[in-house]
Amino acid sequence: MYNSLSEEEQLSFSYIPWDLRELSGLADGEDARTEETASEEDQEGAFGVELEATDVTEAGLTLICRQSGGYVSGELQTGTAYFLEKREDGQWTQVQPLQELVWDDIALLIPMGGNTEWKIDWSDSFGTLPDGFYRIGKEITDFRAAGDYDTTVCYAEFE
Repeated sequence: MYNSLSEEEQLSFSYIPWDLRELSGLADGEDARTEETASEEDQEGAFGVELEATDVTEAGLTLICRQSGGYVSGELQTGTAYFLEKREDGQWTQVQPLQELVWDDIALLIPMGGNTEWKIDWSDSFGTLPDGFYRIGKEITDFRAAGDYDTTVCYAEFE
């Protein structure tokens, strides 16, 4: 499918499709993994995922995940893990947790063409956040099989 796209359409992908990685010799065995991080301007990346923060308080928020379009070759998933960053002097700096973070190791499915909401309470992990401009980041995975997946990071900004 990728090869049938125009050059401009091919350039819109933010990662190399798995089958082309294998053909080009970039794949590294059956446990090969690519990890791509979308830029702020292209946070939806190739997966068509957009995050939005609503009901924001100093101790949590509701995170809405919308999926529409994009290029997905497997099943979209995320986990319970997230990270927080604060905008300071024009740069994003990671908000340090109060203690070492421990996450449940479960896959949260992201329905194609649908919306999902997660309530996030960070009061135990980060305390209450002072006033400022923040973003929450989540790793999104296009999972095809064990060792065969692509990952990107999506963000939702909030104040």
